[in-house]
Amino acid sequence: MIKAAIDRILELGRSETFEANGRLYFQNGNPVREPSHPTIKVNTLTGFVDHLNSHFDGCNLSNVCIHVVSHISVAAIGHVTGPFLQRDTYVTATLIDPTNPFKPGHWYDHESFIIALQACFEPCDTLSTMLAMVGNLKDEKVRQVADDGITQTVTAKSGIARVESVDVPNPVTLYPYRTFLEADQPPVKFIFRMRSGKEGGLPECALFEGDGGFWKLQAIQNIKDYLVEHLPEFTVIA
Repeated sequence: MIKAAIDRILELGRSETFEANGRLYFQNGNPVREPSHPTIKVNTLTGFVDHLNSHFDGCNLSNVCIHVVSHISVAAIGHVTGPFLQRDTYVTATLIDPTNPFKPGHWYDHESFIIALQACFEPCDTLSTMLAMVGNLKDEKVRQVADDGITQTVTAKSGIARVESVDVPNPVTLYPYRTFLEADQPPVKFIFRMRSGKEGGLPECALFEGDGGFWKLQAIQNIKDYLVEHLPEFTVIA
């Protein structure tokens, strides 16, 4: 009795199919889709390039296009095939940790700001200039010397014992780590501001992003340039 009931339940749970216009459907009207192979997932552009160059999945010019999805994601996709217009994705590359720990618009104390500049940005001449200036600050108030909200002056050490007033560089173009390390990091224009520290301490520093997010478009282009160079036989779109 119990076995018969279980068999009946299983029979009712089976999905029957039917064919219409050359396509296979379940009884509930949902299409029966063809099985597809699992997508290989990597976290670097190097792994992405190595996989495609190996032709492991039979990837070649005729059936694969590389799509730069965003500044942190790339995919190798195939042609639309089958009655249900399916598209295979052979391999994807996704940045492991896309969030740069540096926070634009956040006020950092002197020591934390120096550490952030060295840890979160690609070395460049502008960065070296900022580190040299910030690293030599004295316990003085930040003085505004113009009414346009741009120019600032601080007191910094010069040599062994001499101190002098130094203009804060502004705006500054820096290269925060925000995309795959194999590609060039996009330049970002920042507004560099300083304010007097708490209880007469060293000034606090902040960088305010000033490019409206244009860096993301530049990052996508940099990724495309890298892939075009290392995968010349494939079509790359961004």
